[in-house]
Amino acid sequence: MNQKVSKKDLEEALKSYAQLIEVYPDNESYLKRYADMLLTMGRESTATTALKHLHDLIVKRSPKEAEALAKQYPQIGRLTFSENAFDTHDQHAIAGQLIHENLGSVWLRLQRKKLQEGQAVYRADDLSDSLNLLLEGQVEIYGVGTAGDRVLLEQVGILDVIGEHTFLKPGRVKIEAFVTSPTATIVEVPASKLNKIIAKNPFLKKLLEQRVMFRTYTQVIATLPVFQPIPMKLKRHLARNLSIHHIPAKSFVHALDRPFTGIDIIVAGHACYLASNKEGKKIPLPPLHIHAMVGNIQLQPANKLEPIELVARDSVTVARLALMYY
Repeated sequence: MNQKVSKKDLEEALKSYAQLIEVYPDNESYLKRYADMLLTMGRESTATTALKHLHDLIVKRSPKEAEALAKQYPQIGRLTFSENAFDTHDQHAIAGQLIHENLGSVWLRLQRKKLQEGQAVYRADDLSDSLNLLLEGQVEIYGVGTAGDRVLLEQVGILDVIGEHTFLKPGRVKIEAFVTSPTATIVEVPASKLNKIIAKNPFLKKLLEQRVMFRTYTQVIATLPVFQPIPMKLKRHLARNLSIHHIPAKSFVHALDRPFTGIDIIVAGHACYLASNKEGKKIPLPPLHIHAMVGNIQLQPANKLEPIELVARDSVTVARLALMYY
């Protein structure tokens, strides 16, 4: 019968492995066990550093094994690209700066709250109508992927906001947000105070709405297994280049012999492939699930035209990624 390991026992084991790592910093087995324990304790930042070092060791002797490790631990991918590999400027993030400027230094000092690595800012199903502003540190947002696994959706930096979805539409939180730096300082801005700031700066609401839209696109990319191993900056880059298309009911999403332009991700509604039966009559197959990716099999250079038929059973919304970005 399995015995439940206490937090105290885990802390003691963690200390032991930390001492082993000091003596044997390049021992791959120790590094992996140490990182797994850190992840169990919710210490994502320290675990990611250990995993990156492990990845650097493995890639020298076996690039294939290093690639497998990066797929097992997607957070490794966040550190494998140069900081300047993609444009990090996000105009929507100005919303956090504007809120910060309008809160007042005295109010900020009184309301700021310090959290430790692994502590939650939000947990799934929390009720909320407020917004959190990150003053120091880093927070990572997690959700559920298409395979039912826990996936990284977004990284939040200084003077960025968390919770704009539930401020604009109060209700239960669908994501989880945890501190991944050694410490973080946040301030929770109540809806009443934020609405007063919006009254003085009407365009702030539009900025928050744009932030919701951009994060939604990023999360669509992040939840797909094919994109999970890639760095977060590349996910944001792809999200910036998604285009949204609304397909009326009973219209073709993809039609035979139509020029193939890109990959589609089902965001809302139901779409079905069409297949021919023995009599040559076209019949709809079961509808695709939300976030299903359509068109990736056409990426071979020879496929210039659509070889499939996909029809909208009801009104369908797709996020399209043009071939030039895939």
